[in-house]
Amino acid sequence: MMKLYKFHGAGNDFLIADARRDTVNLSQEEIVHLCDRHTGFGSDGLMVIGNSNDTAFKMKFYNPDGTSGMMCGNGGRCISAYAAMTSANDERHFVFEAPDGLHESWIEAGPETDALGDCTRVVRLKMSDVKEFKKYDDTSYFFNTGARHFVTAVDDVDHTNVYANGRAYRYFDTRFAPEGVNVDFVQVRDGVLHVRTYEKGVENETLACGTGIVATALAAYMMGVQPESVENGVVRYAVQARISLLHVEFEPEKKASGNITFNNIYLTGPATYVGEIEVDL
Repeated sequence: MMKLYKFHGAGNDFLIADARRDTVNLSQEEIVHLCDRHTGFGSDGLMVIGNSNDTAFKMKFYNPDGTSGMMCGNGGRCISAYAAMTSANDERHFVFEAPDGLHESWIEAGPETDALGDCTRVVRLKMSDVKEFKKYDDTSYFFNTGARHFVTAVDDVDHTNVYANGRAYRYFDTRFAPEGVNVDFVQVRDGVLHVRTYEKGVENETLACGTGIVATALAAYMMGVQPESVENGVVRYAVQARISLLHVEFEPEKKASGNITFNNIYLTGPATYVGEIEVDL
């Protein structure tokens, strides 16, 4: 029997398998089955937490279609919450390995348990610096924030057909071939970035996407959107996903060449433990 632990980060849900104690050998077919919302347990992805010689742990992320090799921001926050939940000394700071390099995370608040027994921690995750990006027009940008994202501004994000429009960019836009792209649709309302994301690998809209939320904040900066705050060179945006508010902080740096890089990027938001599952594969 294998235990899987269910978490969600702002509605972006994951199954976590712990390879620090037990052997975890999951085939692509098994991952697809486990993530299926009709015939499996259902999730936006599956993560394996493993031992590391140099850091607190290793994180490996799989999309629901079994593909891997990319970073997942909300996944990184959730796996940090799991590491805190299973630590012997109530650890609240971690350095860990992920597909795009080393990350740091902090448990900033919690755990707090709601009426349903779900346990939430607020997790701050340091993302990889972004050294380059591509501008298509004043409202459309491409960023790689650990995963490939196309961010585009829309007039009414609530009534945008995320599935149809996202699928068109992901599969049929030659600018992103052959890998395809995640697509983030953003509208600014009352100083808050409201974003909806089509995720490749999931092949549908998710309730939140960490790397997409970061890409959206960076794009908003390039679009000239007024941030929530700027203090000592640190820019902070509030980003509303479908069911939760998150925050992105970063330090933009203008190079002598005129290029802008984004350093010390942090994503902060809730990470919730839902429960555990035993499965016999």
